[in-house]
Amino acid sequence: MNHSKTYRQEIEGGYLWSPKKERGGRRSQFYDNLRIAAPGERIISYAKGRIISVGQVSDFSFTAMKPAEFRGTGENWSQEGWLLPVSWFRAEKATPIGSIILGLQPLLPEKYSPFNKIGLGTQKAYLAEISEAAFEFVLLSAGFGKASEIDFPAANLYGDFIAGQENKMQYFLETDQTLSETERCQSILARRGQGLFRRNVASIETMCRITTVKTPSFLIASHIKPWRLCSSSFERLDGNNGLLLTPHVDLLFDRGYISFDNDGAVIFSEKIKESELMLLGLRRTPLAPPLAFSPKQIPYLDYHRASVFLG
Repeated sequence: MNHSKTYRQEIEGGYLWSPKKERGGRRSQFYDNLRIAAPGERIISYAKGRIISVGQVSDFSFTAMKPAEFRGTGENWSQEGWLLPVSWFRAEKATPIGSIILGLQPLLPEKYSPFNKIGLGTQKAYLAEISEAAFEFVLLSAGFGKASEIDFPAANLYGDFIAGQENKMQYFLETDQTLSETERCQSILARRGQGLFRRNVASIETMCRITTVKTPSFLIASHIKPWRLCSSSFERLDGNNGLLLTPHVDLLFDRGYISFDNDGAVIFSEKIKESELMLLGLRRTPLAPPLAFSPKQIPYLDYHRASVFLG
């Protein structure tokens, strides 16, 4: 992980953040790696020519706005990117990469390596995948010892970050003088699936598409494009941007473990185990024939599959 510009904020905050694409819209394997990283995997922090920390991924990444603590850093980065929760363990003393690069070079990958042939950080490299041998070599050379012996601090998880981001968005709405009092109030109520948003969703959706439960008191009005990421009050209140889901299905949908095709067929992420689905009382075969979504719902579903679903 080469994050010289933002390492202080990311290590203190317990995360990594990157744009989704390079400037100009091109995909980057170094950015895509945040989406690939899984809980329990380890990351070495490299910044300013030194090995600084080792981290452990604590949750899958998710779409998040660029952290406010970055301030003016990365002015050319898009505002929306991937946030990966990481529990960091900081070294007592940073290790210059130059002191270990000769032994490390033979262990690095030929493609998407974090360092070039002379030991400098590869241009545009952010999160790079390295072998277990390379990882262990860096840990031992930088004085961390064995990975299994590192006592990582308590981790922030998805819910911790989401609550913080939604609280900031709610404060912004509460102080936005361009909104009417009614629009402001309804936009905030929509955060919890209440008020006008729920009524709008209920005028389109009649039951949980997975469990087929129809009793209103058992259903949550869930945003398809997350409330915190909506670009306007219209999106936050649009009934086409919502589904009625039972609480456990709402949790899986919000976290990206399930999504839907445009024809209504449910999609399950490979990152949720079959045994866990069974314990939740869910199965991959539908209880009822899929019901196709309307044209107005499809743009929101496209966003969910691309930016929320853990494919």
